[in-house]
Amino acid sequence: MSKYVSGVLIKNSDLDRVAKLKAKPVIEETVDKPLALKYKEQNWIIQKKYKKTLRILKYKTPDELFEDEIWLLFKKMGFKEMNEDRQLRIGVGTNQRQIDVFAKDDNHICLIECKTAEKPTKKDLSKDIREILHTKKEIIDSLREHYQDYYRCTFFLITKNIILTENNIKLAKENIEKNFFLWTEKETQSYMTMTEQFGAHARVIMYSNLFRNNKLLESIQVPAIRGGKGDNKYYYFVIQPEKLLSGITYIHRREERNPEEIMHTYQRMLNKTKLESIREYVQGGGYFANNIIVNFTNEPIFEQKGKVGDIVLGTLTLPRQYGSAWIIDGQHRLYGYLNSGKSEDAYIPVLAFDNIAVKDQAKLFVDINKEQKPVSAGLLWDLYSDLYTDSTDTRQQELRAISQISKKLNSDKDSPLHQLIKLPSQSKDIQKKAHLSLTRICIAINENRLIRKKENLLFDENYDNTIDTALEVIKEYLSTISKSFPEDWEKAEKGLLCSNVGIRILLNILRQLLRYLEFYEDKSIYFAKNKDRFNEKTIEILKPVIEKIKNMTQEERNKIRSDTNREMIVENTQKLLWDLKERTDFGIELWKKGGWNPGIPENESDERIKDLIDETEVELKSFIIQELKLLFGKEWWEKGIPSDTEEYIKNIIKKDISKSPWKEDRLTSLPQEEKLRFASTSHLKDLIIKKNNWVQFEKCFAKDKEIVSTAFKFYETLRNKYMHPDRIKDLDDIEKGLGYWNMRWLRKCIGLVELSTL
Repeated sequence: MSKYVSGVLIKNSDLDRVAKLKAKPVIEETVDKPLALKYKEQNWIIQKKYKKTLRILKYKTPDELFEDEIWLLFKKMGFKEMNEDRQLRIGVGTNQRQIDVFAKDDNHICLIECKTAEKPTKKDLSKDIREILHTKKEIIDSLREHYQDYYRCTFFLITKNIILTENNIKLAKENIEKNFFLWTEKETQSYMTMTEQFGAHARVIMYSNLFRNNKLLESIQVPAIRGGKGDNKYYYFVIQPEKLLSGITYIHRREERNPEEIMHTYQRMLNKTKLESIREYVQGGGYFANNIIVNFTNEPIFEQKGKVGDIVLGTLTLPRQYGSAWIIDGQHRLYGYLNSGKSEDAYIPVLAFDNIAVKDQAKLFVDINKEQKPVSAGLLWDLYSDLYTDSTDTRQQELRAISQISKKLNSDKDSPLHQLIKLPSQSKDIQKKAHLSLTRICIAINENRLIRKKENLLFDENYDNTIDTALEVIKEYLSTISKSFPEDWEKAEKGLLCSNVGIRILLNILRQLLRYLEFYEDKSIYFAKNKDRFNEKTIEILKPVIEKIKNMTQEERNKIRSDTNREMIVENTQKLLWDLKERTDFGIELWKKGGWNPGIPENESDERIKDLIDETEVELKSFIIQELKLLFGKEWWEKGIPSDTEEYIKNIIKKDISKSPWKEDRLTSLPQEEKLRFASTSHLKDLIIKKNNWVQFEKCFAKDKEIVSTAFKFYETLRNKYMHPDRIKDLDDIEKGLGYWNMRWLRKCIGLVELSTL
């Protein structure tokens, strides 16, 4: 070929000829009969005998099969020039490098090295990566000399059954900007799937992913109208679909490097049946009058030619960056032109915004699609990971993270929910095998505030870190549960724990487990990613719950599974955790809003409850005084008592004096400790959760002001009725039960030993 390229490069019909050979699992040859022995020694098999020749074959090695698989992928992507076999070498003299797969189009050259193993094997590829990087410049120079032209050269190391080291992954990431990429089976399979759906356009999707910050080699100019002012500019123009499909527009988020996520985005955003009907429509001469709406994420260049009022006429030069225009509306109309034969001839109207904020893009997308057809909750949860990637809004980032975590629970092979969650982007065949609702899992994570920033349970510095941390914790927790109930887990929706209701209950319990570990143990148990320690603690703490579930009858399990509304799911969670709550305060948070309660113990009489209330009242005030003195010393009253509480106490004393004047001397000279006995129950609660005081009390009250407020609310209802015996009958069973158990919890918080008969 030349002194720079040694081997055979092929084009046109030769690509189809070689593709047929590479698609076969064997290599076939016709040889003269006298050579039969020689080939037999090399493991060739005689397929057919002729008069003077033999038709022989040999099964390809795993290396050959994998190289052919990658070659066929790039051929389907529409590359126009490729290597014929494994003998291609590029370079000069002794510095030549063998290339497994060579793929070239009009502007790009891909140079690929393949590494495979017969079974999953951990292997350090650092040496291979460095060798590629070391010879990269010489190969690029050789190709430019060979073609006498400029091409963007991209280097790939593509693996199969190779478990990469962390150093391999780090080294590859460090060299992305040098056009080096390390692929595993995930990337390969994702592009294969996209090639099946989009044909050669998968190559453009790949470019917009790999070269997202690089310039397109050609600029595109169109006549346009500019409207708007300041930061709210927009452009209106018509253009051939092919120019938009050349790498400018994109559907996936620009920052997303993961081809698997990109594939899922395209699948959920583009309905295959709808694309085919649009393709048939445009092939039959149809056209669209309504705009495709995009947002330029890179600034275009506009050259003014004239002006009519606020409307400016001119020439618009589209941004030259890959993936510089996100499609807000009209995805199907644009992509329907793919493989239609009309993408270069037709013209479509486009309304383009100039870099509007991400949250406004997302709102516009949802608003438009809601007007056209209601967007399902499942699709919205699926899309949040794409819509809110760039958002600076904390709530939108949380929704993005919840979406990502839920989808990764489905896609990660080591997840106990692998391929069990239905995603809108999945084919119907895959959805038939899945039974869990994406919406319900996302709602459960959201309702339990597992990754909420201010909750600080699984939030890890930023939402990108949080996705990784929360995913690992949830996977480990669910794995521990699934291993405790393998048979039930396998039953999926027909069982309890791996049903939609079961997963929601388990995530309710997970929140309580994390809160308990954070408060009573050590947050590092689950945050340090020490899987064994976290698993041991999970089993140790939840053992009574696990045993309770194991001892359930099938009828009891079916009853829980059939209770699908939120209130019943919370109630069933409460019932499962009751023994733990009573013994260890585990899950106390679940009783904040009431719900199920186990009732009053049989041996508790109204007289005994009144005694408990009286004792609680006295001891609670003594406890508060003790803690405030520890915090503020002699100034405990001045610094620790809220002004409204102090005013309330003064007014109560004044009323008492007005009724019994002879008490004035004694009441006005009461020590501060005695004055506190006039404070109401609600004032005691306010005193505990007062900002300056809470630092002293939070260690005693589960670090949660809301729980304290709720416990006092239920206790106060009970206490007020029992202070007037004739009103006890006005308490219903729920009020009485919740008041009683919240009183018991408050007593435990202040270190009050229960009466021996309890």
